[in-house]
Amino acid sequence: MAGNFRVSGHVFMFDYKLLNALWAVVREGSFEGAAVRLSITASAVSQRVKLLESRVGQVLVVRSKPCEATPMGYRLFAHMEQVKLLEQDVKSDFQTSGLVVGRAPVVLRVGVSGDSMNTWFNRVIAEFCTDEEVLIHILRDDREYTTEALKRGEAIATVTPRDRMLDGLKSLPLGRLEYSAVVSPGFHADAFPEGVTLASLSAVRGIAFDEKDSLPDLWIKHVFGGPTTIATHRVPSFAGYINACRAGIGWGIAPSLSVQGDIAAGRLVELFPEDQMATELVWQYSAISSDILKRLTRKVQQVAREILVR
Repeated sequence: MAGNFRVSGHVFMFDYKLLNALWAVVREGSFEGAAVRLSITASAVSQRVKLLESRVGQVLVVRSKPCEATPMGYRLFAHMEQVKLLEQDVKSDFQTSGLVVGRAPVVLRVGVSGDSMNTWFNRVIAEFCTDEEVLIHILRDDREYTTEALKRGEAIATVTPRDRMLDGLKSLPLGRLEYSAVVSPGFHADAFPEGVTLASLSAVRGIAFDEKDSLPDLWIKHVFGGPTTIATHRVPSFAGYINACRAGIGWGIAPSLSVQGDIAAGRLVELFPEDQMATELVWQYSAISSDILKRLTRKVQQVAREILVR
């Protein structure tokens, strides 16, 4: 099977057997893994990818560990992801008519931040996969960077802040994910005996998830309207982050849904309970007309409507 693809103004004919080899290498991260998936030798996979690169006239895969696609490689990878989704729709139609065409579940790669995964998106996966022959592969990153996976063609859809939306894709509003600034009662008593001010915050330690985490700075700007210098510990684990706040290591910003129980039990104290920060979330997804993607979109909307703030 072959198809047209345009590169630098020229139309090339691609063999989908070669595209499938590229897709498998990017998906598995190695030629050996691709060989196992395709039931051929690693040498045959390499030959197919080299032939595809020769036809395109540029490198498509960086031979690293793991292998990574170049921008054009990701473009072709994304094309094959869409082809496979459409194939799954056709297989479903055959099975409905009484014919069985393969049993391997389709894989949907979705970009979701840790905050959404740990507060509401796990329910999406649990409920959606109950009725679907599908595997969900989460590409997890900081809330402001999930669109990168969609831009590169690695993900078919993402949960992303409204101000990080990409042009040219379908999108649906989901609601607001609220955040609270929290700290242990002991830390609060020692650090803020006269109340929380910009000066008192500057004098103590905060907690950040990693170097990409902008939430402490955003919260300070939201509450005080101006920046300040905060020294932060880094705890790149969602559970570890909450535990660090409980232990009195510093103050942190967490999704309100994840700390409601701790606040009610007195394990954590809000710095400004009357002033929560919120992020407007949207669901951005490929324009491909896939029935399974449409069903996932409906499930995302349903769960978001029940959990997120409107």
